[in-house]
Amino acid sequence: MEVDENLQSENDDVTIIENTPGTSEREKPRGLQAIAPKPLPVMLRRSIPGHKLLPARFITSTGHPGFMNAWRMLKKQEQLKRGPKEKETFRRTMYCLPDKHAKLPKFSSSDLAEKALVQEHQDLGFGYPAQDYDSNQIPRKTELCLSLSGQDFEKYISEVLYPNLAGKKFDIYKIDKQRRLIRLAKYTPRAIKDSKYQGSLIIIPYAKDEERPPQVLYRCGEEYFMHQVSSTTSPPYQIPLIGTPPELPRPISEGSAEGASQSFISTSSNSTQESISGKTHAYQREQPPSPPIVQQQVILDLTNTVIKCETEPIHAPSNPKDIANEPKVSAKCKIFEISKFLRMQIQDKTLIHVRRSNVLSDVLKIYQRNPEIVQRDFNVCFEEHSRDNDVCHVPLSPHALFVQFWREAFAHFFAGNQESVPIIDVSIDPDFYKTLGQILYHGLILLDYWPVKLSQACACVMILNTCSDRQLLTSLHRTMSDQERFVITEAKREIRSGCSEFSMQTTKSLYQVLRLYGNTQRPRPGNLEQLLLQMSNFYLKQKSYWALYEMRSGLQSFISDFLSHLEEQDVFSFYSLLTPNALSLFEKTIYMFSATDNSIHEMEEKRVKMYFENFVMKLNCETLSTLLVKWCYSDCLCMEHLYVRFLANSISERPHFDPNETTLTLSSVYTSQEELHQLMMSELES
Repeated sequence: MEVDENLQSENDDVTIIENTPGTSEREKPRGLQAIAPKPLPVMLRRSIPGHKLLPARFITSTGHPGFMNAWRMLKKQEQLKRGPKEKETFRRTMYCLPDKHAKLPKFSSSDLAEKALVQEHQDLGFGYPAQDYDSNQIPRKTELCLSLSGQDFEKYISEVLYPNLAGKKFDIYKIDKQRRLIRLAKYTPRAIKDSKYQGSLIIIPYAKDEERPPQVLYRCGEEYFMHQVSSTTSPPYQIPLIGTPPELPRPISEGSAEGASQSFISTSSNSTQESISGKTHAYQREQPPSPPIVQQQVILDLTNTVIKCETEPIHAPSNPKDIANEPKVSAKCKIFEISKFLRMQIQDKTLIHVRRSNVLSDVLKIYQRNPEIVQRDFNVCFEEHSRDNDVCHVPLSPHALFVQFWREAFAHFFAGNQESVPIIDVSIDPDFYKTLGQILYHGLILLDYWPVKLSQACACVMILNTCSDRQLLTSLHRTMSDQERFVITEAKREIRSGCSEFSMQTTKSLYQVLRLYGNTQRPRPGNLEQLLLQMSNFYLKQKSYWALYEMRSGLQSFISDFLSHLEEQDVFSFYSLLTPNALSLFEKTIYMFSATDNSIHEMEEKRVKMYFENFVMKLNCETLSTLLVKWCYSDCLCMEHLYVRFLANSISERPHFDPNETTLTLSSVYTSQEELHQLMMSELES
């Protein structure tokens, strides 16, 4: 084996080798050629830098796998391309608090109070870095250089971004999904970028090592750090936290007259607001006195049964600190005041038996055969047949009876989507809708219950014998199906685009939809609004007027003196207070946290509270009604309070509803929002 020096180049990093026979062919034995054939000369040559790799002249003449693999690897390395070069800087949102006791603003909120808090921090030399504000006074993300070391990065923060941090120590935190502040492990731009964290970086300064904040800061609800809850907040009311509250409110017995068989008094508080910390200075500035607020109070003259309205000025608190201690003024409704007055005239209870399989027909027969029942309270006993044909008697709440009755009535004698309108049919008994009016009256005075799925426009016509055009159009929209509303929306979109005629497809769809509600004219962009108003007047008033008139006669036979004093706005406020929605439900909810002095347990329970409220916010109207039925037997917000109790030392337990006490029991700890969501949905579907 010899080195071919003639072919070797100075830039080659591989020696070119040529195999030559050690002996001549004449000197080899003849038998050796058959056993070991003569090796062919092989040459391997690496390409010169900047030139393509070319195989040697004998590379193709050998089948040795080692040489072939080496050639492929060298060729592959030549074809590899470099990726894009990493930028030297990146951007993250930086925010500095004055100290560990300062309130952290809600960055995404448009509330003026949150913006005032940010401005206060800016005035103190903290908040967002002053250099990051653009010409519109909107803060941008801070540009960070990857080449900065930990010491240089801390110097950049204390000298360039926040000069007020000179001579102070500080920690940098990130916010996780549970809204906890977690201290970063390493304070370098490279570590921040490698962590893939895209949220805000919170800087908290401190002077001494013993004042350093903990590694994890828990936040109380949406506003306060958990480590200072015990010293900065105090509950405005005291509720027994272990076991069931001694006297939970019963909705049907408020103001019972003498001779009533039972009477319950609510002991719950009027408000569940948390006290506001006094460490911030945004609300400590002097403010001019606010003008008095005029509140309209409904007063019932029990002697003449006349409704009067009086006004009383209510002065706003002069000291902003007293806002949390002021009782929450609840909106009053004339219809609820009427029902409260009439409830005082209810006589003793009676017992009624209803078959579970025939709720609709049995309840109608009870009210038709016993008209005096509307002046009585009652207990319900469901009759069920077991497998052995034995009759079982199961007690039932009156709330549950009214809910089940109206669900069956809406399914058979009403039509609509979110709101329902009575159907006129020749097979319906003449006294049917009058009986429905009596049942409406009984549920109202007994439980403050009203089937809110009944069209609000129809309720106005039934109670007031009139309805505004705006409410007619709103109720018609809520009566339509989703597909029908989509057709109307698309037609209005074409009108906004300035078309003179609808497209062929839109015209065809409008014909099909409007014909269902009594329209016989051709819809055009110029007359669509007028057609919708005519349709709503025909479908909600004229077509169903006989049914509404009969229901009015059944309702008015007992409260005719009161209906004449009501206005359309009273019906609107009545519906707004009863219709289920997440925010109204939260106003009625009282949370009973477990009796423990452990701040970590308290933090976990308040996190579960946040999980539960997020779950409720995502529910549609139908699922929210199902939740209320499980919670309090009713599908509307006719109860005074709802209770959520947290079970101490309980982890990821299935939620438990006690509708007799209007109480929902949750575990103190759930691992995630998704876990609570799955457990709640499985309980609602059971």
